[in-house]
Amino acid sequence: MKVLVRTKGTEVTDPLRNYAESKLQTMDKYFDDDAEGSVLLRVESGIHIAELNVHYHSFFLRSEQRSDDMYLSIDRALDSLEKQYLKHKEKLDHKHRSRGVKKINMEVFQKESEPIEEPGIIRRKSFQLKPMSEEEAVMQMDMLGHTFFVFTNAASGNVNVIYARKDGQYGIIESEQ
Repeated sequence: MKVLVRTKGTEVTDPLRNYAESKLQTMDKYFDDDAEGSVLLRVESGIHIAELNVHYHSFFLRSEQRSDDMYLSIDRALDSLEKQYLKHKEKLDHKHRSRGVKKINMEVFQKESEPIEEPGIIRRKSFQLKPMSEEEAVMQMDMLGHTFFVFTNAASGNVNVIYARKDGQYGIIESEQ
């Protein structure tokens, strides 16, 4: 696997760069040589952030982890990538069978870590959408303590979703009709 290590707003020592490269290259056991990896290391307000990405043909795995130590952030991000891969392994194997996704013995991983459960819908909720402005939707979301809020945009009449971003700002998803 080809790995590119980048930084943003910080200097990286050679040992840290080598550590990040070698950690991401452990994902080689899942893919043929066509996979490409990238690592973005950055520090924001004293928090060490490691973003690991693997691009293989038509799919993309991404993990971002934060901690007080860059090495710990890298380790956690790698664990998250492996869990993502294992969660979707059967779909990836089926879709890319001819492209060289390596077969792995799931029993080995299930003995080493907790069993992987398939996600399912565990709750269904219905509510009436009320027309409101984007500012009102942000206020309503904050008052409820949620990370997203679905509403009818009073200006356009379309269904929108407003969500809280990790950087403290808000994003909006607008439907088209």
